[in-house]
Amino acid sequence: MSYTALAAALAAAAAFAGTATGAPAQQDAETRLVISVSENGDHSDARETTLTCNPAGGEHSAPQAACDELEAAGSTVLSPVSRTSVCTQMYGGPETARVTGVWAGQPVDAEFSRTNGCEMHRWDQLGTVLGG
Repeated sequence: MSYTALAAALAAAAAFAGTATGAPAQQDAETRLVISVSENGDHSDARETTLTCNPAGGEHSAPQAACDELEAAGSTVLSPVSRTSVCTQMYGGPETARVTGVWAGQPVDAEFSRTNGCEMHRWDQLGTVLGG
C-alpha cells in the first residue's frame, strides 16, 4: 500500500471514529451517587446527599452544576492518587468524603481527603459535588 493510500485510509477511519451507536456516550450513561462528607474526618458526623445526572437531580443542592463538574473533571478524579505520585506535604484540613454508586454507567467507590497537595487537588476539582 502506498503512503498516500495509507494516509487516506487513516484519515477516513479517524473521521468515522466514535460514530458507532454501540455504547452510550458518557453524558448519557446512568449516574446515581451517594455523597457523604465529614467536616472533621469522623464519619459519625457526615452529611449525606444524593446526585443523579441525565437528568440532573437528587437531594444535592446544585445538581446540574455538580453533574457538569463531574463531566469536566473526568473519571480519573474518582480514582485514588497513585502511590507513586509525588505530592506536596500541605495539610488542607480534616474533611473527608466518600462517593459511592454509579457514574457514567461504571461503579464508583471513591474516598477523598485534604491530607496533601494531590488529595487537595482532587477535592478542589469536585468542590461543587462535595459541597452539595
